[in-house]
Amino acid sequence: KVATDIAESVGFHNICYEDPYRENNTFLNRKVYKSIKENYKDYYFVAIGDNFLREKVSSQFSIDNKEAELLSLIHPSSIISSKCSIGIGTIIMPLCAINSYSKLGNGVIINTNSIIEHDVVIGKECVIGSGNIIKNSILGDKVVIQDNCKIGLKGFGFIPIKNKNFKFPHIGRVVISNDVEIGSGCTVDRGSI
Repeated sequence: KVATDIAESVGFHNICYEDPYRENNTFLNRKVYKSIKENYKDYYFVAIGDNFLREKVSSQFSIDNKEAELLSLIHPSSIISSKCSIGIGTIIMPLCAINSYSKLGNGVIINTNSIIEHDVVIGKECVIGSGNIIKNSILGDKVVIQDNCKIGLKGFGFIPIKNKNFKFPHIGRVVISNDVEIGSGCTVDRGSI
């Protein structure tokens, strides 16, 4: 539903769906096909939340339809730096911020009200939940960060020296490998020295 809303908000109005398992042939008052014939020659977007299935469907569709063009969808309320890189097949939901020199791979989902700070790298087919802040981080492929997480922010560390507490510097990065899922509400501080 949200992908359709975003597609409409950026000027696409002739929208249809492919779903071989759908019982009826309409969704949101639009046609649903069991299978879109091969040699489809228009724009398409794969709106599947599961990153493994999304990559599989997208890859097969592009093999069967070499002249079709995979879109990225970005809601107009999101703030996107002109100096960031966004891969094809990515969707950015409402009220997000993608800051300068960040890199989003192909097929990434950035959910509502998330912030991707400068220089963050997000691999392909990742899902970033709603309300997340990601800074100072490198995420591998097919990473899932559930809602309301804080990744790569400064840690809360102090060193007691002579009856005083000195703030322990956190100046490193967070590196999350491929195929990792982080549950809702988690905090992963940036590395310290």
